[in-house]
Amino acid sequence: MKKCIFTLLVISLFGCAANKESLSSDAHVFNLNGKNMSVSEGLLSEVREKWKGNGSRIVTSSLLNEADVQWSLDYIALMEAINSKECNSLQVLQTRKYDPIKDIDSTGANIEPGLFDYVWVVQVCDAQRNYRLVNQKGDKSFTLYPLNL
Repeated sequence: MKKCIFTLLVISLFGCAANKESLSSDAHVFNLNGKNMSVSEGLLSEVREKWKGNGSRIVTSSLLNEADVQWSLDYIALMEAINSKECNSLQVLQTRKYDPIKDIDSTGANIEPGLFDYVWVVQVCDAQRNYRLVNQKGDKSFTLYPLNL
């Protein structure tokens, strides 16, 4: 099984959460292998087809709107397309609040949570992967990264 590429991706806020603007600055820009890349709508449509289920298991914060959830799903699908080329099936199994005692990242990454901090458990063909979606304290952005438990 290939290891996930560890890429911290921080997207700046363009508006305040009170007016429900997206936290993600551009729905088509992703940091892949250390480079910001603009992804075409066609490629996004292709990776979105890999998602199974209706996404009802996604728990979010009031600060994270629908566009941010879609951006996060797109990012996960793109990462899995890179790391699991033969896999054509992704499914969100669970989203839950991050537990700092239970969810210890084996890479040693230490990110202070802010307004929200979630673990998204994703089925990638026969493997289960964990992703952490977190707003850092004092930061007007969110980070999404693979979590090795």
